[in-house]
Amino acid sequence: MSSAAVQQIQNAIGSLSAPEREDLIGWLDSNCLPEIDLRLASGLEDGQLDDAILRALDEEKNGQTQAL
Repeated sequence: MSSAAVQQIQNAIGSLSAPEREDLIGWLDSNCLPEIDLRLASGLEDGQLDDAILRALDEEKNGQTQAL
Protein backbone atom coordinates (compact mmCIF):
# COMPACT_ATOMS: atom_id res chain seq x y z
CA MET A 1 0.00 0.00 0.00
CA SER A 2 1.36 3.38 -0.91
CA SER A 3 1.99 6.20 1.49
CA ALA A 4 -0.72 8.21 -0.27
CA ALA A 5 -3.26 5.41 0.27
CA VAL A 6 -2.37 5.25 3.96
CA GLN A 7 -2.79 9.02 4.22
CA GLN A 8 -6.21 8.81 2.56
CA ILE A 9 -7.29 6.13 5.04
CA GLN A 10 -6.03 8.18 7.98
CA ASN A 11 -7.89 11.24 6.71
CA ALA A 12 -11.08 9.24 6.23
CA ILE A 13 -10.85 7.79 9.74
CA GLY A 14 -10.23 11.25 11.15
CA SER A 15 -13.46 12.50 9.62
CA LEU A 16 -15.68 9.72 11.01
CA SER A 17 -18.38 10.46 13.53
CA ALA A 18 -18.26 8.67 16.88
CA PRO A 19 -20.83 6.03 15.79
CA GLU A 20 -18.94 5.47 12.53
CA ARG A 21 -15.69 4.99 14.47
CA GLU A 22 -17.45 2.44 16.67
CA ASP A 23 -18.59 0.59 13.55
CA LEU A 24 -15.03 0.65 12.22
CA ILE A 25 -13.65 -0.65 15.51
CA GLY A 26 -16.19 -3.48 15.41
CA TRP A 27 -15.17 -4.35 11.88
CA LEU A 28 -11.48 -4.27 12.77
CA ASP A 29 -12.16 -6.41 15.82
CA SER A 30 -13.87 -9.01 13.64
CA ASN A 31 -11.44 -8.91 10.74
CA CYS A 32 -8.00 -7.77 11.84
CA LEU A 33 -7.41 -8.41 15.52
CA PRO A 34 -5.69 -11.79 15.30
CA GLU A 35 -2.99 -10.26 13.08
CA ILE A 36 -2.71 -7.21 15.31
CA ASP A 37 -2.51 -9.40 18.42
CA LEU A 38 0.32 -11.43 16.88
CA ARG A 39 2.25 -8.29 15.92
CA LEU A 40 1.75 -6.80 19.37
CA ALA A 41 2.91 -9.97 21.12
CA SER A 42 5.95 -10.13 18.86
CA GLY A 43 6.77 -6.47 19.49
CA LEU A 44 6.48 -6.94 23.23
CA GLU A 45 8.74 -10.00 23.18
CA ASP A 46 11.35 -8.26 21.03
CA GLY A 47 11.36 -5.12 23.19
CA GLN A 48 10.23 -2.99 20.24
CA LEU A 49 7.55 -1.32 22.36
CA ASP A 50 9.65 -0.63 25.46
CA ASP A 51 10.32 3.02 24.60
CA ALA A 52 6.67 3.70 23.77
CA ILE A 53 5.50 2.03 26.98
CA LEU A 54 7.97 3.98 29.11
CA ARG A 55 6.99 7.24 27.38
CA ALA A 56 3.28 6.53 27.98
CA LEU A 57 3.88 5.73 31.65
CA ASP A 58 5.92 8.90 32.05
CA GLU A 59 3.20 10.99 30.39
CA GLU A 60 0.58 9.49 32.71
CA LYS A 61 2.76 10.12 35.76
CA ASN A 62 3.19 13.78 34.72
CA GLY A 63 -0.54 14.32 34.10
CA GLN A 64 -0.16 14.55 30.34
CA THR A 65 -2.90 12.05 29.52
CA GLN A 66 -6.64 12.29 29.32
CA ALA A 67 -9.39 9.79 30.04
CA LEU A 68 -10.90 7.97 27.09
